[in-house]
Amino acid sequence: MINIVRLVPTARYYPLRLHCVRALTLLSDCTGTFIPVMPFILEVFQQVDFNKKPGRMSVRPINYAVILKLSTANLQEKAFRDGLIEQLYDLILEYFHTQAHTIGFPELLLPVVIQLKAFLKECKVANYCKQIKQLLEKLQENSSYITSRRQKAAFGVADKEAVVS
Repeated sequence: MINIVRLVPTARYYPLRLHCVRALTLLSDCTGTFIPVMPFILEVFQQVDFNKKPGRMSVRPINYAVILKLSTANLQEKAFRDGLIEQLYDLILEYFHTQAHTIGFPELLLPVVIQLKAFLKECKVANYCKQIKQLLEKLQENSSYITSRRQKAAFGVADKEAVVS
């Protein structure tokens, strides 16, 4: 499935990428196996210019749940960027929900925080910035909680049984 994500890394196939990332996140959660999907999500923030003025206004939003490929006309619409931000927000939240209880959550979150803060510096669209700031606050709040719990722990990293519990 990871190879499908890498197959055609263009904006036109973002819906397919998002479906694969969601499936990998679900697989990771169900099996308890770590699957690194954040690079695939963060890559979208680097590739899409969210500040660009939309070529056309759309009447209805794009339903990412039922499509695998976008048309060239869809890529020019405001609904494309609006829907993409919502999907990225949801995917990041879903992924970190599966990892929120792990002892390594703060370290897992660090590159994401750096990248999302860089996105916030570049992005001039208030609606997008508002969503990403809200996401960052939620993630950092959980990171602080895990860090405080980790500092109170009376066991070492080598004690796997204590770390799991």
